[in-house]
Amino acid sequence: MKVLFVCKANVGRSQIAEAFFNKFSKKNKAVSSGSHAVDYPSRIGKKLTKHALDIVGIMKEEGINLSQKSPKQLTKKMADEADKIIVLHVEKLPDFVDMKKVIRWDIQDLYRMTPEDQRKLRDQIKKKVLELVKEIG
Repeated sequence: MKVLFVCKANVGRSQIAEAFFNKFSKKNKAVSSGSHAVDYPSRIGKKLTKHALDIVGIMKEEGINLSQKSPKQLTKKMADEADKIIVLHVEKLPDFVDMKKVIRWDIQDLYRMTPEDQRKLRDQIKKKVLELVKEIG
């Protein structure tokens, strides 16, 4: 099964969820993208921003290296290839997304949070990912 994690800009929440899923699932694969990553063209395909570097630090505490990740825009191909699409925000999704595949997690944006609050959200995402892995493998 292929899981697609989607947040707004693909610089925090969805990358954290993807990393945890790929760490804990033994037989399934996850990718991540941003539903509105193109709204931040300076970030697409680039190394992570200062905010995202904070995310790298809190994920390093979990033994996960996100330092080489770069934001990706959600595409029709990504959505079509996914068996499940986990959306970590409440923004409207593009029309090409099959809503029957979508599961929404209400995960607050990590932007401008203190490192302590970022860790709490990281742990919230980890817990939800572990529940998903337990459910689907």
